[in-house]
Amino acid sequence: MTRANYFLKVEREDYKAMERGDKMFLLLRDSAFEKGDWVRIEETVDGLYTGNQLRAMKITHILYGPNPGLEEGYVVLQLKYF
Repeated sequence: MTRANYFLKVEREDYKAMERGDKMFLLLRDSAFEKGDWVRIEETVDGLYTGNQLRAMKITHILYGPNPGLEEGYVVLQLKYF
């Protein structure tokens, strides 16, 4: 099975936390994400792309809403460098 590749934009504070390895998850509107897909995180400032990008991370777990504290239509992606 071919895995999808996603480019996701996050604001600088979250980007820096992910760059340090302090934050390895994303809360997003549900899409066609699947465990095993690859994600590249792109840094934005006030919604504008800075050109900075983290190396690819793999989706290792997906929590789907509705779930306690997570509305329907949203997901939490757990990410890991490989």
